[in-house]
Amino acid sequence: MGTALSLAMNDELDRTFAVWIERNRPMVERFFRRRGCSHDLVDDLTQETLLVVWKKRADLRGDLERSFRAWAIAIAKTVWLRHWRPNRPRLEPLPDDFESASADPEALAEERELREALKAGIDDLPPQEQACAVWELQGRSEQEIAVLLGRAPGTVKAHLSHVRAKLQPIVRRFGPRPDR
Repeated sequence: MGTALSLAMNDELDRTFAVWIERNRPMVERFFRRRGCSHDLVDDLTQETLLVVWKKRADLRGDLERSFRAWAIAIAKTVWLRHWRPNRPRLEPLPDDFESASADPEALAEERELREALKAGIDDLPPQEQACAVWELQGRSEQEIAVLLGRAPGTVKAHLSHVRAKLQPIVRRFGPRPDR
């Protein structure tokens, strides 16, 4: 009789847990959407997260309603990081020898000086802003950078705004010459 009661209690807990999962599914989907994922990727990562949540349901302790949300988001973050880490492109440093359109030695020297000043300016930026600056210079969109960094697109937009504000004095210093 004790075994039947135990099985019935476990079955009821599983049903309750399944309801919690479905109730919090939109929260997990939002987590991935805010990181710039496509609709299909949101579905895939949400499914993977909820599968891990279901498999690890016995590990959940504490105030269940409040803890569940934090616990599910922690699992979602782990799923997110595991998805992008192996696919993350390397952050390539800026090349030392950009091709120049000018054969004028004075213009070449000015371009070299600007390039060195910009590289020094980028080196002084915080790591997240450095990554945003370099990837933007490599031609990546804000959305791509957001996905690569695992940040919300608005965060990347803010980083790029800070980068432009910090590098603008350097660019102004090397502004267009009157003879161009």
